[in-house]
Amino acid sequence: MNSVRAHDLLWLGLPGALQTAPEAAGESGHAALLDRAPWLTPAWLADAPVVVRRAAGPAGWLPVGLRGRLRAERCAAWLPARTVRRCVTPEHIARSQAWREPSASQQVAAVAAIGPIAAVLNDEGVRWGIGGGVGFALATNLPVLRPDSDLDLIVRADDEDEFMRAARALNKVLDNIADTTTAPIRIDVQIDTPAGGFAFAEWQRTGGPVMLKTADGPLLLSDPWQVEITTPMTVS
Repeated sequence: MNSVRAHDLLWLGLPGALQTAPEAAGESGHAALLDRAPWLTPAWLADAPVVVRRAAGPAGWLPVGLRGRLRAERCAAWLPARTVRRCVTPEHIARSQAWREPSASQQVAAVAAIGPIAAVLNDEGVRWGIGGGVGFALATNLPVLRPDSDLDLIVRADDEDEFMRAARALNKVLDNIADTTTAPIRIDVQIDTPAGGFAFAEWQRTGGPVMLKTADGPLLLSDPWQVEITTPMTVS
């Protein structure tokens, strides 16, 4: 079994297996999901992945989020792990360097900013990836970005020492972006720990306590690494 983490993109072997809740009633549960989100057409689900979100559920089920072309088209769902046919992580998207391809630019400032950011983070040995709408677009070539789309970065930090090394590199990145870009670019950095995730901007603001998002709910912690790790989500 291979573990999946929040922000991973999953492609479905059986789009009809998506349900409103774990162990929902088969076709009726999927129909209820489509009633809630009519933009989830078979054509869209054939190409678009779902994204793993943080939530606790029964064994064999994955909490996922679905997105359409528009900002308002968002929906939460559940997926039987056995129906996943492909998984792409934020790190895979970063390593692919898809932002260098002409089709990826779409006149989006957030995409154009990735190259300089990647150079710094890679030189500093940071484990990082691209999430959010930009990651989704780079992984799929689907038209979901706007000129003012945010850039979501996912940074892995298994302990405080790794985080502090990453923090120094992130501060350099954010300072460089502020100094070299004319159009404002919002960069949202999520720090992913073994037990959950927190916003880098919050840590910068507080210097310590952060709200750690876990599968069991948010926790306000001074040390987000001193948390019992929940059972990892898995796909077969």
